[in-house]
Amino acid sequence: MKANHMKQLFRSSYGRLLYLRRCVHRNMSLRPHSLATLGVAGFIAFLLILILSDHHQRVDLQEQLLHSERRYQQLKKEFDALSTTPRINAKPRKHVAGVPVVVAITPTYTRHTQKADLTRLSLTLRHVPNFHWILVEDSEQKTPKVSRFLASCGLHYSHLNVRTPREMQLGTGEARWRKHRGVEQRNLGLSYILEHGADFLPDVNNVIVYFMDDDNTYSLELFEEMRSIKVVGVWPVALTGGLLWEGPVCNANGVRGFHTSWRTDRFFPMDMAGFAFNIKALHEHRSARLDPTVHYGFLESSFLTQLLDNKREHMEPKGDLCRKILVWHTRTADPKMKQEQLLIAKGQQSDPAVEV
Repeated sequence: MKANHMKQLFRSSYGRLLYLRRCVHRNMSLRPHSLATLGVAGFIAFLLILILSDHHQRVDLQEQLLHSERRYQQLKKEFDALSTTPRINAKPRKHVAGVPVVVAITPTYTRHTQKADLTRLSLTLRHVPNFHWILVEDSEQKTPKVSRFLASCGLHYSHLNVRTPREMQLGTGEARWRKHRGVEQRNLGLSYILEHGADFLPDVNNVIVYFMDDDNTYSLELFEEMRSIKVVGVWPVALTGGLLWEGPVCNANGVRGFHTSWRTDRFFPMDMAGFAFNIKALHEHRSARLDPTVHYGFLESSFLTQLLDNKREHMEPKGDLCRKILVWHTRTADPKMKQEQLLIAKGQQSDPAVEV
């Protein structure tokens, strides 16, 4: 039965019902056959209402299924496009106005795991808004490998280089702790911010500076914590100093002491990854730099002394009053190259055109 015909039947039956209602209201007497007719009409009207209701529900369901199918096809096209489009050249996200920019200064040097370490770190940094990376190579020239990496890392960056003086370089087999590392690179980064910050920062007075190693592990929460720093913010660092963690011991009144096991006489016994500072502190102490001549282990303490004028009360505890670990002093193991050395001896080394 077609929908239009059903509607006509419905109207006819419904009209009979209205006639019955008018008769009741006017106290009209009804003939027996009229009552029977109206009763049948009422029953037919009830059935028609059910049929029409079911019909409209089916129509609505068909429309919903059609809409869902169209939406599915649209999402499938978008997914296929994402699956086939390279993402390595992702553009850096735009800086958000009014939010401090975190500028991280990272020394790096040529080694087998350099690109792997930088890649892993960049995947974390991509999730940090308002971020600028100053990557400083310990080399005479900027290397093509690092240049290519930065061009596709999806971050705002500055690429610098400076070679560590020969007298400060580690000798073959010399223990890592014997000499400071990354001093010249970090100092160059500080000078670059002061001299060229206006060229790459939206607001040179709304900046947080952080010394970041290329093989440490960082929580995203750390970067949000440091945005509120007024002078110098501090927090503990895990897996350093021969301890599970090393750093400030704090309460609601500020830094009350330090958890450390080596040279407890240091005024600021901090790890390089355990503090960041507001650019205003550097503007007020423009000559503050890392001193390569200080005793090993006193590099951070010497620098903080310059920024804080020997005042611990200016240190700002972060990370739940320094009870939360947000950075780990991890280190990538040097890969074993015994088989590669054997191939080199035979003149059959791995293809150097394949960049590792």
